[in-house]
Amino acid sequence: MVQYSDAILGLIGGPGLSGLTTCGAKELPEETDYLDAVIWAVIFGATHPDKAVLHLDITLLRHTNSAVNSYVAGQKHLHHYIEGLVGKQHGLRSYLSASSAFENCVGSIWKAAEVFDRMKRHVMSEPGTSLTVFTSGSNTDLERVNKINNTVKHFKPEQAEKSSAPIWITDRGLESLDASLDFEELYDNLIALRQVCRTIFVEIPTEARDLKEKQSKGSIPT
Repeated sequence: MVQYSDAILGLIGGPGLSGLTTCGAKELPEETDYLDAVIWAVIFGATHPDKAVLHLDITLLRHTNSAVNSYVAGQKHLHHYIEGLVGKQHGLRSYLSASSAFENCVGSIWKAAEVFDRMKRHVMSEPGTSLTVFTSGSNTDLERVNKINNTVKHFKPEQAEKSSAPIWITDRGLESLDASLDFEELYDNLIALRQVCRTIFVEIPTEARDLKEKQSKGSIPT
């Protein structure tokens, strides 16, 4: 059994690690990654006719799957760390693996949000390049996702002077020096991204296929 002082935990894992007592990240339900659906849609010509939109759709799916896989890995490592606490053991390697996985998860969610925003602008022919997924200063979950992602990507020396870790895990979720994100919010964003991918690669192609079948049978005018 290996136990460390609060000072060592805070130094290596980030402020407040000594207060981490439970795995607040709940399990995601298993779901397809929609890769087969993408291939089917491409083969049968049931994708968006604009190649730029199709490329953005597939990129969105890739970031979504990356976010989901990272979350699942993070939840697994965090659960392993919490299990160790029962045996009076601080499994710092498990904790650090969980932290890295959640960092990747946040990064992939933000990339997906950027792609979705770009796709929406392209489809709606909206001018400008500024992101519209959140209003600055609104403190929405996506704004905080952006802040945490920026902290991880651009962890500056002056920030490292205050904390050796860009983010750390609490019972409720993720914390950085200037933002926090509950696990529930992380979970909800992943579910929402999955639903967007399902709409793009399953529901819309299915509707398009059904429409073509009805047109071919003459039940509705072409």
